[in-house]
Amino acid sequence: MKREHFNPKKLAQPMATYAQCVKKGNIVYTSGQVSIDASGSVIGKGDIEVQTRQVINNLIIALKSAGAGLEDVIKVTIFLKEIGDYKTMNKVFTEYFKDSPPARSTVLADLVLDDFLIEIEAMAITG
Repeated sequence: MKREHFNPKKLAQPMATYAQCVKKGNIVYTSGQVSIDASGSVIGKGDIEVQTRQVINNLIIALKSAGAGLEDVIKVTIFLKEIGDYKTMNKVFTEYFKDSPPARSTVLADLVLDDFLIEIEAMAITG
């Protein structure tokens, strides 16, 4: 079974050696998505609600490149810079995963850039 790599043009291109999304068979993994647009600009500096929306929209783009959608997501890991952002992040997350939430872990972490407040990676199964 062939492994496919995806770096959608609607996402910022990786600054290191990784793919935004990888698919093997019907399993799809995304890299951690952060709050940047296709040009690499940080969106929503200091605003966890705006950043969470941008991150999930980036996640949607990454998943779509491999033929998956949010409805196919079975597990996410969320990395938060500040625990105080949990409640607002969770409110936004629930809007996107209202009817069928995936398994989820939330971890406090230092993120690659100081402006990033959140990062989310996902695993999905298609078909």
